[in-house]
Amino acid sequence: MNQISASCVVALASLLSSALIADDVPSGRLLLIGIDGCRPDALESAQTPHIDALIRNGCWTKTTQILGERYGKNDTISGPGWSSFLTGVWADRHGVHDNTFEGRKFDEYPHLFQRIRQAYPKALLGSFVDWAPIDRFIVQDADVRVVLPSEGADQYARHDKVLARSAVEFLSKPDAHAAMVYFGATDETGHAGGFHPNVPEYISAIEQTDALVGELIDAVNNRPNSKQENWLVVVSTDHGGKNKGHSDGHSVPEIRTTFLIVSGNAAQKTPITQQTYVVDVAATALAHLGIAIRPEWKLDGRRVGLNPTDNKSERKVSFREDVAPILTSKCLECHSGVAPEGGLNLTSRALAFKGGENGIPLHPGKPTESLLWNRIHNNEMPPEHPLTTVERDIIKRWIASGANWEGGEIDRFGKTTANRAGSDWWSLQPLQSTTPPGVAGAKNPIDAFVRARLNSKGLKPSPRATPEVLIRRLSFDLTGLPPSPSQVTEFLAAWQKDADSAAEGLVDQLLASPHFGERWGRHWLDVVRFGESQGFERDKLRSNSWYYRDWVIDALNSDMPYDEFARRQLAGDVIGPEDPAYITATGFLVAGPWDEVGQSQRSQTMKAIVRQDEIEDYVGTISQTFLGLTVNCARCHDHKFDPILQKEYYQLAAAVGGVRHGQRSVNTEENRQQLIVLKRRIREVQDKISQLEQAVRNRLLKEQEQRENLPKRVRPIARWDFESDLRDSIGELHATQHPDATIEDGRLVLNGGKGYAATHHQSFLLGEKTIEAWVKLDGLDQKAGAAISVHSTDNEFDAIVYAERKPRRWMAGSDFFKRTTDLSVPAEDTADNEFIHMAITYATDGTISCYRNGKPYGKPYRKAPMSLFHPNMWYVMFGIRTGGPNPKNQLRGWLEAAQLYDRALTSEQIEASWLCEKAAVTHDSILAALTPDEVKRRTALTRAIANLKAEQKRREAWTIYANVPRPPDTAFVLKRGNPATPGPMVSPAGI
Repeated sequence: MNQISASCVVALASLLSSALIADDVPSGRLLLIGIDGCRPDALESAQTPHIDALIRNGCWTKTTQILGERYGKNDTISGPGWSSFLTGVWADRHGVHDNTFEGRKFDEYPHLFQRIRQAYPKALLGSFVDWAPIDRFIVQDADVRVVLPSEGADQYARHDKVLARSAVEFLSKPDAHAAMVYFGATDETGHAGGFHPNVPEYISAIEQTDALVGELIDAVNNRPNSKQENWLVVVSTDHGGKNKGHSDGHSVPEIRTTFLIVSGNAAQKTPITQQTYVVDVAATALAHLGIAIRPEWKLDGRRVGLNPTDNKSERKVSFREDVAPILTSKCLECHSGVAPEGGLNLTSRALAFKGGENGIPLHPGKPTESLLWNRIHNNEMPPEHPLTTVERDIIKRWIASGANWEGGEIDRFGKTTANRAGSDWWSLQPLQSTTPPGVAGAKNPIDAFVRARLNSKGLKPSPRATPEVLIRRLSFDLTGLPPSPSQVTEFLAAWQKDADSAAEGLVDQLLASPHFGERWGRHWLDVVRFGESQGFERDKLRSNSWYYRDWVIDALNSDMPYDEFARRQLAGDVIGPEDPAYITATGFLVAGPWDEVGQSQRSQTMKAIVRQDEIEDYVGTISQTFLGLTVNCARCHDHKFDPILQKEYYQLAAAVGGVRHGQRSVNTEENRQQLIVLKRRIREVQDKISQLEQAVRNRLLKEQEQRENLPKRVRPIARWDFESDLRDSIGELHATQHPDATIEDGRLVLNGGKGYAATHHQSFLLGEKTIEAWVKLDGLDQKAGAAISVHSTDNEFDAIVYAERKPRRWMAGSDFFKRTTDLSVPAEDTADNEFIHMAITYATDGTISCYRNGKPYGKPYRKAPMSLFHPNMWYVMFGIRTGGPNPKNQLRGWLEAAQLYDRALTSEQIEASWLCEKAAVTHDSILAALTPDEVKRRTALTRAIANLKAEQKRREAWTIYANVPRPPDTAFVLKRGNPATPGPMVSPAGI
């Protein structure tokens, strides 16, 4: 004989959020008795004095159905039967279709005890069963749970008696409020000998169960305040039976027809004449306990057998609280918007009473004359998801009471429907703290939750890992790498001394590893679609995007709080505009693919579309990363599945409208201050060298008699001498060599391959300007290369270009020739033998003037407005016109010097610049003329500059790929997402 044991466990605290009833405990009391597999005709044939007494003190029906009109599939066994009994919904909702309980959805459709616990946190609940799955899967919220797993009719009969004694003990407790008692011997006896009134063993099992019911009723009646406590006793079953079974019985009356008894002072004393269903048990129990049944519960059952006076859950129908949620979840999907089905819009009173193609849907006070009610009553509407019994009752009572419509328009996104999530969707609710469940064997809160879930599934934890397995798992999980042999040895030694301490120490060690950030940073970079190239057809490399990648790794390794981690990536350059780390974090915004070619479209319409695609990428990445929502799906229309309006998409799009892809220079505040000091000290030393060399120059000029009558030059904002590097000798516009570009003999050598040079992005606005260069060509028949080009991240440029449109002619090159005109000038014939001076001025009014060797080169012209180069969005390139390395737009030759001015020089100033450079004594001749003492002094000064420049280089700004903000354009709601059809203007806002 198996040992009989009973255990009482503390149930999980309810995690569901809901408003509580005013009292912590119900005013009424409840006893549910389930007699498994009891046919009503057999119940009538048996001698059951105690059950008969219950019927005399209440009411009963012997035509209760275990399947309903809405759902009638072959779920005629205990798993779905007791699930429907205790949840009040059919199997298509609670998800149980067999005795394995796989697919159960009790989180979405809670059982009766969960509903009671939610309403009355302090109510004392008891569960007593000998069919274990009921305890394992359904009634876990009971405070006292006695389960006696059983097999065979004899053991079930013995266990039924033990359960009855345990339940009697519970019912004697003063604070007992509700109990569920299950008896299984009847069903087992039916399977053994047959479910029929003519089977003596089956009738005997029912009569023995009746005796146990009598013990329970005596326990209730013996309570000192039994009558005042208002006990309600509900007795029913999960199915009937035929022959020796009951499966596949959806069309067998003996299987699908059962009974329902409702007894007590609150029960009606006349027979139940309406059709009842097993799902009515839960609804009746809730009504008796004063728990209002909410429409969003979607109960299929309804209260039956109760006196009208026992109607604590009955209240006046509220349109806002009761009716509007039903319309939202079941009707507005079709009956709203600009083209509602049948012309009927139910979003407001005015539109609803205006009616549709079939007339006025509502006649206040007259449900049967109201088209809305008739369509619902006849199951015509909604066509796919009919209203539950409770919902129908609410609509009918609302119309009968006058169809009052409080408030204005219904928020059609307020409630979840069968087709879309509403604002009430679980994932959109605030997080709530909860107390870990009290379960045996849990060492920490996570273990408690895991073990509780395992228990609910009838599962046991996996065996405890060996230390060798544990270190391997942890190492791979946290760092992505296997443990080293020495780590394993150290861990095994520590494990022998104290296993728990060793495990904690190992986790701390792995979390402190730099590989932790590398391992988990990969996942984050996947989420934010990080790439080190632009994507699209050119797929240009992003040589500086790795700074953001490393920032993510460092943030994880430094255990940066998540809220700070998120803020920096979304608005780092606003929060810390001078801090490189904050600015680097905004690489998140521009981590994904970028259609750089599309930004240079000639068609403004296509360019606008490309820009909107870019903004959609920002919105999609932000919302999917931080909200788990595809907000970008609302670009063309309201979101199909989430409560997101198209207007809300464009409000968020307006908030990121200033985000742009690009490179920007960053530096620390300390470095910036030190660079100011270093720049001053370098200039002081350079001045001393210049004074020394000027003395030598004057000496040489005197000898050459060229010292006098040189014109005065205008100081540029940047000058590149190419003496030994690409530094700007005046400002901070230092350049960087790209492959194949070299500096030889004080000149930048451009081989026409991949060689060119470019500065970093500049932080000031450049409008009016002059660009000039001293250039020598490696052959006169080359084409389309540029000596110097001012270039933007939007692919706008102004450049000194050679022979792009006409052979051997210089011109003012520009993007798509917007500011370019062919000049009537002689063909170039000397630039391959000598350095020539080329200069172009760009005036505010759009006038462009070209010069060669100090003289006008063609006539000035004005073709388009002057181009503005915005802060952090432009840079200077040498030897290349636009784009990346390409022989088609690169120059072959040498640059001796180049200059940039933030003004349009006059013709006299251009000529002065040329004359001064032409008349200058060469640097080589100055060095050759130095005396021994001057050589010594100059060597010391040069060494000092080298040391200062080394320190300067160490502290220089670096270039990163990140958000390069610019003022956003005015934002509009775009009809169907098309920039050519703007709608209302919107302001930046969040979701």
